[in-house]
Amino acid sequence: MIATPEKTLGKPAMAALHEIRNRIPLDFYGIDFDMLPDGRVLFFEANAAMNLSLSDAPVSSRRVRRCVRQYDGCSESTSQ
Repeated sequence: MIATPEKTLGKPAMAALHEIRNRIPLDFYGIDFDMLPDGRVLFFEANAAMNLSLSDAPVSSRRVRRCVRQYDGCSESTSQ
């Protein structure tokens, strides 16, 4: 996971990823993509079978815990 995605990927790439997010009718999913040399996003897929990195890096660990909490909240709200 990237600590500062807009700084790392750039505003145009973040805008493209936000547009993809707006078109995905899921609450929890992953986006597989790469960055082209000219800064464009090469979109591969988006799916609900996302893998979370279990890196020991502090930023990654915080983000993974946040994702897990959000996922738990989604699953609890749909089971009621």
